[in-house]
Amino acid sequence: MRTAVIEVRGALVDFARPTTEVSFELPLGLRDLVQSQGVPHVEVAAVTVDGREVPWSHRIRGDEHIVVKPRYPLPGSLSDPRFALDGHLGTLARDLRLLGFDSWYQRTVDDADLASISVESGRMLLSRDLGLLMRSVLATASYVRATDPDEQIVEVLARFGLGDKVQPFRRCLPCNALLVSASASQVVADVDPRVAAQFPTFRRCPDCRRTYWKGSHYERLAARVETILGSAPIRAAAERPRPADPRSQPGG
Repeated sequence: MRTAVIEVRGALVDFARPTTEVSFELPLGLRDLVQSQGVPHVEVAAVTVDGREVPWSHRIRGDEHIVVKPRYPLPGSLSDPRFALDGHLGTLARDLRLLGFDSWYQRTVDDADLASISVESGRMLLSRDLGLLMRSVLATASYVRATDPDEQIVEVLARFGLGDKVQPFRRCLPCNALLVSASASQVVADVDPRVAAQFPTFRRCPDCRRTYWKGSHYERLAARVETILGSAPIRAAAERPRPADPRSQPGG
């Protein structure tokens, strides 16, 4: 029987014990061994074996000391904050759209299709499904730890350093499209005449044709935006030093 010691650091202790001795009979691929401990490869920035950084294709033969280093939180901001979310994260998708982030979401979607959409469109996949995040095709994805929607949006903004990239009220909440400006005369057929007379400017979704204006619903959403951005994790993330990003993942 062969053995190896796996040490996980930082946020990766959410998935596995800090240090574990594992036993196996035949040489194993590094990715398979790490993921067998419940750690998705997409959450890993780098892996060293006996002090030397190695690619995922490295084979573990026994008696090695493996150190697995976390990818998140990022040392800086996510350079291209576009997301794909699994079907259990509908409120998070809506909140990301509220804050102006391009967020693909469908309530019902097959795991394989969702992974393909993420890869082909270059979107960061967000999920609470560890099995989905362990699909080898994925390179940019992250596990959402929080179960409370109010905590999920704060977690995502803090993890990816997005507090200073928020642009609220520029996307349609149900369909994600960018909104366009419209005058009262352009929306008079779609809204109550009293609303059209009260508000001088509107925004309209070019895809689903929904119309938005600064009524009581807007005020409630504006209060939610203020609460999110005023949370302690977002303030702390904004104050973190921003060194250059390290390599995002091991090669191979």
